[in-house]
Amino acid sequence: PDDSAVALQLGYLYSAVGEQAKAKEMFTAQRGNPDPQIAAQSAAALDQLRRDSQFWSGSIRPSPFDQSRFEN
Repeated sequence: PDDSAVALQLGYLYSAVGEQAKAKEMFTAQRGNPDPQIAAQSAAALDQLRRDSQFWSGSIRPSPFDQSRFEN
């Protein structure tokens, strides 16, 4: 799309329906926009997409000090 506001909105819509690759394409195209507001919004949307696509990890370890509510 030639209209930068439309491209930005398409990026949000693609993101909402799970089309992350298309959303990133739209936001990346608008990141260098001469309008500072459009550029800032697209950069913020790209940052949010990156945060949403990162995997979270953790570990579970047993504790030697387990307590039971029942006495043996």
